[in-house]
Amino acid sequence: TKGKVRAHMMTRLLNSCLIAVLLLASPSSSQEMDKMWGESVVKLRADNAQRGQLFAEGNYAMFIHWGLYSQLANKVDGKTYYGIAEWIMERKNIPVNQYEKLPTFFYPIAYDPAQWVSMVKKAGMKYITITSKHHDGFAMYHSKACKFNVVDATPWKKDPMKDLAAACREEGLGFGF
Repeated sequence: TKGKVRAHMMTRLLNSCLIAVLLLASPSSSQEMDKMWGESVVKLRADNAQRGQLFAEGNYAMFIHWGLYSQLANKVDGKTYYGIAEWIMERKNIPVNQYEKLPTFFYPIAYDPAQWVSMVKKAGMKYITITSKHHDGFAMYHSKACKFNVVDATPWKKDPMKDLAAACREEGLGFGF
């Protein structure tokens, strides 16, 4: 009988949780949240809906995979490995202390965000998404959290994400990390 009592109690607990979830998800709950948080939550919902609309309508876009690993050009010890660019450190067992030296050689002189944005826009794309930080931990933006970033760790000392975001904004193109 103890098993039946426990099963009955578990059923009641699960039913109570389900009811609580349904109540919290109800439209009246949403209206109460709007009252509690004021206009800021309403504006946030509208902004999110607009972003979602851009994503839904902009089904033709540019996704850029660019990071510290890019300068290796898929080569380790003179041999080229295709299809593993951002995983090259792990897949080819590059020691961390060796990989951490790559920023000292990172200086993308041909980087031209206005040219990238122009090309994307001329092609009819609606937005650009770019990897701003990959699993190797290198940030392609200035970060106060860690010095392993494009501004602090490279001789280039520029923030390409900031520049690309500005170029997208200037041309009315969507942008995301």
